[in-house]
Amino acid sequence: MARYRHVIWDWNGTLLDDTAVVVEVMNGLLQSRRLAPLTAERYRQVFTFPVRRYYEALGFDLAAEPFADLAAEWADGFSRRWRSASLRSGAETTLLGLAERGLSQSLLSAAEQGLLQEQTAHFAVAGAFTGLVGIDDHHAETKLEHGRRWLVQAGLDPATVLLVGDTVHDYEVASALGVDAVLFSGGHQSRVRLEACRVPVIDAVPDVLAIVDGGQPPSQM
Repeated sequence: MARYRHVIWDWNGTLLDDTAVVVEVMNGLLQSRRLAPLTAERYRQVFTFPVRRYYEALGFDLAAEPFADLAAEWADGFSRRWRSASLRSGAETTLLGLAERGLSQSLLSAAEQGLLQEQTAHFAVAGAFTGLVGIDDHHAETKLEHGRRWLVQAGLDPATVLLVGDTVHDYEVASALGVDAVLFSGGHQSRVRLEACRVPVIDAVPDVLAIVDGGQPPSQM
């Protein structure tokens, strides 16, 4: 009998390849305040949750400029640019492959709920998920409580759930929920940071299929 019956996906950075857009928008904020610009490599080294700590690491003075204002400015810039992002290579075939194996799937994201719904509709994948679980604002503080409520609402047995994300926070959420985690190395945090979690780290989204099948992902063979 298959071990997993449900996959909880992270969205930004995992199924949606939006790192370049995220860096571009943040560099706009940094430039207007004469702070050092980001590269994609540095971004993946410093990005963290809660996101306010990431802003502090970049040099923003949250005592002088409220985090809520910065988050709103960033969200405005992102809302105008996210359509230039794309789904990860193999994302659609992976979602289909899991469905063909009889697994249900959902999204658990630190993105604002309305934006999450708009993006999944735009990329024509909303129908792949039994639930789209975002948060109530653009602050991206945590998604743990939303995840707890979703497990109960969906009637999911944690022992049969696999969470796939691209950050240490995804691992922390999975651990708190009592579900297994797999981390994707091409998203918003570096592979070195993810490997410290001591769970499988994959280099391609379709590698999830091998894990669900009980095998070894190609990137680790």
